Amino acid sequence: MRLVRIRSGHDFTHYKPATLVRRINRRIKGRGIGDVSDYLRVLETSPDEIEALFQDFTINVTSFFRDAEAFEALKAQLKSALQEHKHEQDTFRVWVAACSTGEEAYSVAIVLHELTTELAGERTVGPFLRVQIFATDIDPVVVNTARQGLYPRDIAYVVSEDRLQRFFQLRGDQYQVRDGIRDSVVFATHSTFADPPFTRLDLVCCRNLLIYLGTGLQRQILELFRYALNPAGLLFLGASESIGTDQQGFTALDRRWKIYRRGEGVAGRPPLDAPFPSRAAETTPSGRDVLKTGLARVGAIGRPTGSLDLAPRLQDALLAEYAPPAVLVSGQGEVLFVHGRASRYLEIPPGQVHNNVFEMVPVSLRLALHSAVREAHHERRRVTYRRLVTASPGESQAGESQTLDLTVRPLQPSSEGPLLITFQEIGETSEDTNETAGAERSDNAGHRLALELELRHGREALRATVEEMARSVEDLRVSHEELQTSHEELQSTNEELMTSKEELQSLNEELSTVNAEHQVIILDQARANDDLNNLLDTAGTAILFLGHDLTIRRFTPPIGRLVRLTPADVGRLLGDFNILLRQNELLADIQRVLKTLEPHEAQVQTHDGEWFLLRINPYRTADNRIDGVVVALTSIAVVKALEWQLVESLNLNRATLDMRCDPLLLLDQHLRAVTASQALLTLLEGEQPGIGDFAFDLPELRRRLQAVIETAEPVPTAVTPTQVED
Repeated sequence: MRLVRIRSGHDFTHYKPATLVRRINRRIKGRGIGDVSDYLRVLETSPDEIEALFQDFTINVTSFFRDAEAFEALKAQLKSALQEHKHEQDTFRVWVAACSTGEEAYSVAIVLHELTTELAGERTVGPFLRVQIFATDIDPVVVNTARQGLYPRDIAYVVSEDRLQRFFQLRGDQYQVRDGIRDSVVFATHSTFADPPFTRLDLVCCRNLLIYLGTGLQRQILELFRYALNPAGLLFLGASESIGTDQQGFTALDRRWKIYRRGEGVAGRPPLDAPFPSRAAETTPSGRDVLKTGLARVGAIGRPTGSLDLAPRLQDALLAEYAPPAVLVSGQGEVLFVHGRASRYLEIPPGQVHNNVFEMVPVSLRLALHSAVREAHHERRRVTYRRLVTASPGESQAGESQTLDLTVRPLQPSSEGPLLITFQEIGETSEDTNETAGAERSDNAGHRLALELELRHGREALRATVEEMARSVEDLRVSHEELQTSHEELQSTNEELMTSKEELQSLNEELSTVNAEHQVIILDQARANDDLNNLLDTAGTAILFLGHDLTIRRFTPPIGRLVRLTPADVGRLLGDFNILLRQNELLADIQRVLKTLEPHEAQVQTHDGEWFLLRINPYRTADNRIDGVVVALTSIAVVKALEWQLVESLNLNRATLDMRCDPLLLLDQHLRAVTASQALLTLLEGEQPGIGDFAFDLPELRRRLQAVIETAEPVPTAVTPTQVED
């Protein structure tokens, strides 16, 4: 906080700690720093980082007509206030504190412009009041942005079409607030906590600032707003803010949208020593602070600890006894602070109360005081007028006069700031005639001196004005030339932008064409992918796609009979899973196919007894590159069932033949032996393996057998055993 205060001149120690911690933590994480002590060292060596942290502390979050219903409620209250309290040619003064980039200030200006136009139409006369809006913020960067009044086209989402047409004009890709609205808003860099407030206001807008401040500072800000507002003036806060239970001298008009009215009565002036001192005030102590510090140091020498409480009493006693009456004023003469018995030199004039020192001093001192204040304010040096004679107001008796030295000096010689006026009395005149005459001569001399000084300052001011006018004319001429040059550059830039726009349009058309082609290709690929998926699902074949390293790329649902896989298993190794095969040699077969690039085919059986035809083929890409293997399993349960049925049928036929006592021989159409009964084998004393090679060479038997084949009718034939043996 100390480094930010020294760099920016603003103290954030009264902000809520949670807000500060969040902002500091964001900067630490953004810089990639792990420890807060390391970030502190970065701050001590990097002014740019301090400036960035200050920008984060300011929390510039705003928009046009934020909470549209709140602005409608404000418009209704403003209309009522204008109808009740405003008259012809009045000035409606508004202060928008913490305005950020200006959206809220322009929103208030638009609402007031609509109201003045509406009320002027009702009165059948021209606009009946002038609107003056002061918009302030401590960040000069956002204030400069607000002055330009340029905003992105995204504001069309929050600003109505009618208001866009009436109060904005389109410049390129941005909207700019029209001159009529911009001229009614004055933007300035100003600290709500440290600088003097605006006064005689009819409306104060301070939305979503109090939520970042501590409770004590919130109360001080509300006191300041009450001092700045006229009686019955309006205070407009954010939806998440409140003025507290004690109301702070305000009456709630709309509790939901936090619109309040200032009560009647005189508001006390907020304390001068604001909690956020400026940078100059922090580095340059006042004379009173120096005196107090010096007395404290002197009093602390050689004293025990228990007597330290005497120092403040000693300081007050010395100041009351020896310090002359003094008044702290601004450069325009507004009284900020009074020390001592200054009532001997100041009085409140009758009529309307003014807070100006030039209205309070006696007439005999006004010219001298005007001259001294002006000279000290502009030249930032000490000015003293000696032996001025004036009548004593207030407590003095009629006819008494006093002689004094009038001194005016700036508290901060190196920068703008308040002025200290001291009245050093050097003695009172007696009733003796000679002394009275001397006093009158001194009084005349004082008046003459003041008039001479006034005339001299007038001449110097006139000469300075003439010189300033000459410089202004020269600056205007140079500015005009620069503007002409800038205009030419802008024209050239505009031509380049038009060319770039045409090129971008052409490029956009090409991109649209390419995009359309890509969409067609994507659609074709999606359709082909759908066809492939439907083909695989319809075929019912379990297929597994593997990479070179046997990682799973893709599979069809039926592969679950072989390996239990889920979609989440894509990318894992096949070896990590249990393969449900008897005599499992699948991994070895896959490695052999990858090595030899020769397909592999085999019949395999799962643990459940189900038979499959296993085919392993290399995975070939479109450019004939091997990029893995494809494992396909086709169910052959039907084939195996038919095979077993055939075996059983053959066994049954064989058993039937063996049960007959008659020798039987089964021949094919070529009269070659297929099988024979056991009785025939025993008769022939032959072996079963030789039956297929046995042929009948008996011509008559062959003829008759051939006739049986041709006629499909049995032909009985009788043979003797001797013939059979032959």
